[in-house]
Amino acid sequence: MRQLLFILLNLLIYNTGSSQSIKIPYGKSAVMIDGKFNPAEWDDAIKVKLSDSLMLHFKQDHHYIYWCLQGMFQKPALRGVDFYITNNSTMINLHASAQLGERTFTNMSYGGWIWWNNDSWVATVSRPVTASSFLADEAKEFQLHKSRFSNRSIRLMLSIAAPDILPAYPSDATTTSSLKWLLLDL
Repeated sequence: MRQLLFILLNLLIYNTGSSQSIKIPYGKSAVMIDGKFNPAEWDDAIKVKLSDSLMLHFKQDHHYIYWCLQGMFQKPALRGVDFYITNNSTMINLHASAQLGERTFTNMSYGGWIWWNNDSWVATVSRPVTASSFLADEAKEFQLHKSRFSNRSIRLMLSIAAPDILPAYPSDATTTSSLKWLLLDL
């Protein structure tokens, strides 16, 4: 509970009613989406501290939005990550773990997964070591083409599948309503 209060108090950049708003800066260079956090690639990004062990980085260029969920652990621990994104007309769920997937929110629920349909987006993918275990990443990096959205702002929520890590951000957001999701101004 103290961790959630710490996150809520320390992460508010701007208050726009019910959600936090962040202005995404234009970066100097693109990012290699490889799951290896390179500080030089992200030094021009805006950073949002989610917890003592998680940092979220955002930047953009003229074609793409880039974001990275950086785990600051002694050894890589990030496995599956879900990002929920909307521009207030379509809500989508982008998933990166051992495979990439996408699903859309319609009729008050998320439809079935369409795996490997990463049209206009890419993310870090963990490769399975054996049938029952996965390699953990030090970071999950995403690249999303801006043509997926029609306006200059999107909302975003994340959900993390890793032991002992903040399960969702913003902590009071739900996957079925974007009202409390993070607002990204492009």
